[in-house]
Amino acid sequence: MTDLFYWGAEPVLESVEQSSQSDSSFLYELCEKQGMFLKIYKKALVIFDKAVYEPRGITARFTENDFDGKWSWNTTLNGTWTGAAVSYTVPRSKKGEKAEVVDIVVGEGTRLLHINEKAESEEEAFRIAKAKINSENEKAVTISFTAMGDPNVVATCNIEIYGMGRCNGKYFVDKVKQRISGSGYTMSVSGYRIFGRL
Repeated sequence: MTDLFYWGAEPVLESVEQSSQSDSSFLYELCEKQGMFLKIYKKALVIFDKAVYEPRGITARFTENDFDGKWSWNTTLNGTWTGAAVSYTVPRSKKGEKAEVVDIVVGEGTRLLHINEKAESEEEAFRIAKAKINSENEKAVTISFTAMGDPNVVATCNIEIYGMGRCNGKYFVDKVKQRISGSGYTMSVSGYRIFGRL
């Protein structure tokens, strides 16, 4: 690894301790909790916020005629949330002092996710809650398909689905598998429809 790139808001954690974990699992868990994501690109490690990538332009457009017959689209409310009720524990500042538990609400509506987390501050508790809700809501509308290969379609790019009624929209690509075989160059793509993040 020769380079590290960071695409997101400025880090706000004062300190974090690593104990009995590999570097990769420690960094992955830390990023996931704070709503950040990891990818390896060439010889670089990239830490990024999907909220920075999602507004970017469209890399490719697809309609059903572009699919090789294998595709699926799913929409669900199960496991998606409009907000979160968060109970977080403020660490003790002095030995023997009782830890304070604080309750806050992020978002609104009737489908609230209940979260209990340790956080250094109210701001961190908000970030943790938003990260969890946004991560869960990525499964609200998903698509996967195989099509003729396109080297420009990579994980973290945006694509558009059009001419397919309810499936139409701008999607963030989570995963791409490129295949070259005797029958040609194909790719398998999966992603979620971009939504309004908290």
